Amino acid sequence: MHSENSKVIESLFGNDPSKAKNIDPVALLGVLLNSGRLASPHPESPASDSSFTHLSPDPTDLSQVESPAVPVMEAPTAKPKDDEFYYDCRTFLVENHLFRLPIHHLAAQSSYFQNLADTTKDGLTEDNPIDLDGTSREDFRQLLRVLCPPRTFQAEPETLSLSQWESVLKLTKKWELDKVKTHAISAIEKLPNVDPVDKIILARTYDVRPWLAPSFNEILQRSKSLTESDVERLGIPTAVHLMGLRDRLRPSGPERKWSLGSERLATVIDFKSLIWDTFPDSKCEEKCEARSVPESATAQPKCEEKSEYHTVLAAPSASSTVELPQLASPWRFSPHPASPSPASNPKIKKGKGVTYENA
Repeated sequence: MHSENSKVIESLFGNDPSKAKNIDPVALLGVLLNSGRLASPHPESPASDSSFTHLSPDPTDLSQVESPAVPVMEAPTAKPKDDEFYYDCRTFLVENHLFRLPIHHLAAQSSYFQNLADTTKDGLTEDNPIDLDGTSREDFRQLLRVLCPPRTFQAEPETLSLSQWESVLKLTKKWELDKVKTHAISAIEKLPNVDPVDKIILARTYDVRPWLAPSFNEILQRSKSLTESDVERLGIPTAVHLMGLRDRLRPSGPERKWSLGSERLATVIDFKSLIWDTFPDSKCEEKCEARSVPESATAQPKCEEKSEYHTVLAAPSASSTVELPQLASPWRFSPHPASPSPASNPKIKKGKGVTYENA
């Protein structure tokens, strides 16, 4: 049997060993065993008398040799994404700083970011961030504190200051975050001790008109006057109108309650001492002598050497008595017209409707 197999092998490959190297022996043995052409080593095998003489006429033709079966790897099926907790995180560049967050926080409130999420793959990596040019990093941080606050479930909600809410309002206007703007307005209204001047500035900047009338009213009702900073921020026209409304306030009725007149009232009170304290450059170096100014005089009060013009805005009636504060002038006011004439008393000087008596 061995000699017969050797002859078969020699007939297959001859004396050329390179042919044997090109044949897979495992595949060859499998073909021979399956076809029953290879002698069985066991005597009881029915194929024990078989030999290699039954091989194909052309033993060098390996086209009939089958390759071993290779298992086919199935492509992995795509796993479904959770509808609520699968985030599309994007990277944003703001003032040369990177922010990374789920874009749906912004897309749910703004069509601008919704369009970015739907149409672009920008921001998927740090090498290609979404550039929010012209946006302040601090403003963007305050907006994110509102949209995706960084806190644990046990932490109390963070309370933002007025300046932080102003940053939020600034970006709600830029990106049309209408719902966020409504929330910011509601939060600012709950803040304590907000200066009405600040609210007027915010109302005019971000179109919150319901704040204007209450804030103007608060300024007119309070005891504090407008400061130079208030006038600069409100603007001169607004400040002048507010002071004009306040000047129309007057006491009236037997209980002396406050009422609002149609115009500012004239008064006989001399404000010189207050003027000198408030405007130091208006004070004369030499002592000035009080005089009344004719009705035709339109010039502003001016000082000359040892003399000064003073305008009397209104004279009281004969039955009234006016208490004046202690002034620097050596003259006291006497409203009664029946005072002695200047001819009989050289110490008396008389102006139109007003008598001044030397103290």
